[in-house]
Amino acid sequence: MNKFKIFGISVIILLAINVASTGFISSIYAVKKTQKVEVNCKDVALALITWAQSIPHVDSEEIADNEDYLSDHNVKPPEYEEIVDGYLEDLLDDVKDGCDNLSDGIQKMIDRLVFRLP
Repeated sequence: MNKFKIFGISVIILLAINVASTGFISSIYAVKKTQKVEVNCKDVALALITWAQSIPHVDSEEIADNEDYLSDHNVKPPEYEEIVDGYLEDLLDDVKDGCDNLSDGIQKMIDRLVFRLP
């Protein structure tokens, strides 16, 4: 079961890093060679909400194990604190500033969103 939690958190981290590194206004384009992926503001907002609600419930030992896994596979930065401070907070600011098409409920959640590590 722990492997599934670590895998799930890894997927969220990789998505967040990918999205955070591209920048956006009303949608995000991640371009790699000839491939193009579009991520809408709502998708990013929901991913951020999910991240903020999920991470406080993960055991700190599992976070340490996952950080080791990320480091072993050359994912930079591997530390959750750096990921939150360096990417997710900036991405959250981008969503707050650049996404004007979110539903009222999602917008309220985004406005109150705080990332807390265990």
